[in-house]
Amino acid sequence: MLFKKRFNKFADKRGTWFLRKLEDALVVKILPFLPPWLETYHLTLATLFWIVLIIIGGYFATENMNYLWIMSLGVMGQYVTDRLDGEVGRKRDTGLIKWGFYMDHFLDYLFLCSIVISYWFLTPYEYKYILFVVLAISAAYFVHTILYFGVTGQFEIAREGFGPSEFRIMVIAINSMLIYLDRIIFVPMLLTFLSANILYLIVSIYRAQQTIWEIDMTAKHKLVKKLPN
Repeated sequence: MLFKKRFNKFADKRGTWFLRKLEDALVVKILPFLPPWLETYHLTLATLFWIVLIIIGGYFATENMNYLWIMSLGVMGQYVTDRLDGEVGRKRDTGLIKWGFYMDHFLDYLFLCSIVISYWFLTPYEYKYILFVVLAISAAYFVHTILYFGVTGQFEIAREGFGPSEFRIMVIAINSMLIYLDRIIFVPMLLTFLSANILYLIVSIYRAQQTIWEIDMTAKHKLVKKLPN
């Protein structure tokens, strides 16, 4: 119990996204209706099933764009199970704190890769290299978040109201536009998304290094004050 308290205190999640209050209210109402056998690790591992759906939807969308509804179903399903797994673990005192932290975020990365793979199928050959850049920038976000967490103990999952929930909704919105509009709009949307992500990554890293610099300088000054004259 002492370990769990220390870990939860260290894993100080930061950030408020637009849908957070609505999600918190829905989670409170949903939890009592979940069956007793459904544990936090079931919900975490469910991401593997959603990943398969996402890739299947993207693959078959090359023949019929309506298959993107399957991809969107996978994204929405992962949205729900990912939001519930930690809450179920805390409510039922499952105890899988380290396992949950590791597997949840590793599977989140695989989930992101599955979206990139699905869009790979839909991207014209001459623009497929853009997907490599998208994956590299997205991986950089994961690295940035984990490193910042390791240094500060603050796990920032959202900034300026944009977080994992908004990202998933954006993917579903893109899929809907691709279904109802011409596929030709995909490349301009992809380039816009990539440009915005690169800019935001630069801003995030700049802010993070400022904060970490201040932490180092504060620690240094405290050490100097303790040294004998």
